[in-house]
Amino acid sequence: MPPLRTERTEYEAQPAWIKRPEPARVGLFVPLHRLLCIFLPTALQPTNSVGGMIGLRQEASRLQVFHAAGLPVPKVLHVGEDRVILSDCGKSLRVYLQNTADQKTISDLVIQALDLLLKIHNAGLAHGRPHLKDYLIEPDTGTLSILDLEEDPGQTMSLADAQARDFWLFLGSVCEFHESPETVLQALKEQYFQGAPDETKPALLKLAKALRPFRRLISLLRAQRLGRDVRGTYYATRALETDLPAKSRLLCEQ
Repeated sequence: MPPLRTERTEYEAQPAWIKRPEPARVGLFVPLHRLLCIFLPTALQPTNSVGGMIGLRQEASRLQVFHAAGLPVPKVLHVGEDRVILSDCGKSLRVYLQNTADQKTISDLVIQALDLLLKIHNAGLAHGRPHLKDYLIEPDTGTLSILDLEEDPGQTMSLADAQARDFWLFLGSVCEFHESPETVLQALKEQYFQGAPDETKPALLKLAKALRPFRRLISLLRAQRLGRDVRGTYYATRALETDLPAKSRLLCEQ
């Protein structure tokens, strides 16, 4: 039986996690990846890790960049030939929210997660896939950190486009915790625009336009009633299409 990809351990007398590589991307994956990049809008272009130890070392390197920028991420404790060892930063935020009945707690933690995404963007960085499952929470303190930096969108798009994509993906992951997410997503969008880098705001408008045909197709097929990911894509795109605060729209159009 192959070893688990992630496994709890101890390292130098502290709780830690072993992370092993995904299989390297081989066969038809690479040419199909390149083909998709030609036809898809920027936000939908694949940003998957190359896999293998190359991908895992790239993730460890990105974690160290985020840590050097003062962002809360697991510390890279060791990089070996077939694994990396990371410090323990708590439990999955998504799982924590799934086990939380109090809507105010959910709302407060989602806002805290958005604040962390804003810190990442204002540090001149992008995450790549900031779903709520890619956040950790320390239950005793409520402190959030972020992990899973396998995907580096900076390899396929500009920083502004990568940050706009980050926010869109974040909104999509929030939908799981709201039966009618429109109002919540609108409030999150306004909060994001108040603190986001100015260069990212026009990229969000461009992203909304690029995704509109996909959102219309989902609406036509009533596919927003299907799986969680499709529903999140639909409502996140609708949120980007709705009117922005006047001040933010002026900044976008400059």
